[in-house]
Amino acid sequence: MNEVEELSKLEIQNLPPLRPMVLDDLHSKALKNLHLEMGTGPVLYLLSPSYSVLHPTASEVITDFTTKKESLLDYLREYIIRNLAVYSVLLDINSYFIEQNSFLVLARLREKDSGGRRFEIKFYTNSPLELTTHYEDKIYIGRDFIDLFGFKRKHYGVKELIASVKDQNERMIDKAQEKLKNPLEYKSFFQEIKELVAERQPPQAGGAEVKLLYGSQIGTAPPTFAIVSSRPDAIPDHYLRFVANGLRKRFGFRGVPIRVRFTGRRRSRAKG
Repeated sequence: MNEVEELSKLEIQNLPPLRPMVLDDLHSKALKNLHLEMGTGPVLYLLSPSYSVLHPTASEVITDFTTKKESLLDYLREYIIRNLAVYSVLLDINSYFIEQNSFLVLARLREKDSGGRRFEIKFYTNSPLELTTHYEDKIYIGRDFIDLFGFKRKHYGVKELIASVKDQNERMIDKAQEKLKNPLEYKSFFQEIKELVAERQPPQAGGAEVKLLYGSQIGTAPPTFAIVSSRPDAIPDHYLRFVANGLRKRFGFRGVPIRVRFTGRRRSRAKG
């Protein structure tokens, strides 16, 4: 990981000027809340939109970099979002999860042995409240590729995407084969819900008890779970995230976007 070292060599005045572009509301809010993640040596540093180091503890190298290269980082963030706006629907198809997380988007850069010119970027989203405390629960939403000296892409960057997907597929096959050697036994979905509720009870609403009654998986792309509650309207967003993150961990969905919906019980029709 040498993104910090390679970017340090670049001077903002040597980069192509950014042409005027009007971003839609989604991309504008993603730009405002875009966090960068880049490495120096074996360490990955997470930077806030104002370039403070959120994790891990800042070293002298990363502090010096963010201080001296703030204008370059501004350019980089703008460049990343403009590429997504022109060449990708990555933010659009994941808008549900991004909006749920207050438009927080995390861009993890990987320099492609190009002297700081080309990068593969993996994108994630996470709750702002849990970004540092539960960083491992971030949701992977896709990847993109940028060339800082060539905005225009040949064939929309399909060649780079295919090469990346093939590499990722090989890694996934290796992981799957490893899991098959030691298959896990999963408990029922309802048992998992009961254990989550035992760990943290739903907040009470106006003195009335809020109960989670039963649940089931109702979709697979993305994994979607419906949980029947006595007061679905009284369950706050932070408890929804707690349940979603709990299911993600327990069912092996780490890094995978999942949806959790709280619904009420259907009332049977009166006979007569």
